[in-house]
Amino acid sequence: MGKREKTGVNFNIPLLEVPKMILDKYKGSLPN
Repeated sequence: MGKREKTGVNFNIPLLEVPKMILDKYKGSLPN
C-alpha cells in the first residue's frame, strides 16, 4: 500500500502540471 500511495502522489504532481503546460501551449498557439 505504501508503494501505491507514493506512486499516486508522484503521479498527481505531474498530472496536474501537464495539463497546465498543455493549456499554456494551446493559449499561446491560439490567436485569441
